[in-house]
Amino acid sequence: EMIDRKFPVLFFFFSSRRRHTRYISVTGVQTCALPIYHECEQAQAEAATGEQFVRHWMHSAMVQMDGDKMAKSAGNLIFISELRKVHDPMAIRLALIANHYRARWEWSAELVDEAAAKLTSWRLSGSGSAALDEVREALDHDLDTPGAIAAIDRSVARGSGVSQAVALMGIR
Repeated sequence: EMIDRKFPVLFFFFSSRRRHTRYISVTGVQTCALPIYHECEQAQAEAATGEQFVRHWMHSAMVQMDGDKMAKSAGNLIFISELRKVHDPMAIRLALIANHYRARWEWSAELVDEAAAKLTSWRLSGSGSAALDEVREALDHDLDTPGAIAAIDRSVARGSGVSQAVALMGIR
């Protein structure tokens, strides 16, 4: 499962392990942690598995909360495990991917509520392949998740089913 219960929101961005593989296709880290994060993460994982850890590294922008950098040292981390107690994990995922990975953004509790409402409208739109090509194009263009989400929203507004496009975004 993509949402790890032990990691804070800021280290969640696009770390994903495919089923039935021992490697991670894409992992991300905020730019502030680059000097130590790659080497530490890679050393631990490769020592544990004896295999290549990651194929692609992504460097995400800072996540802020109340105008400050979200960081352990600031004591303002929001943990996925806590969010899961009250929110649909797919709404959490949608809230996190609503911003481009290289754009600095502000975390707030309202983001998950907004994502949950959006997710409900997507699910109610029914099955279908509307927006699928637009979502693929957006994701192929520097992983433009906001563009992909906008394409899905446009199709839902037209009354089209978007289940395949939503699934491509990793949302069930």
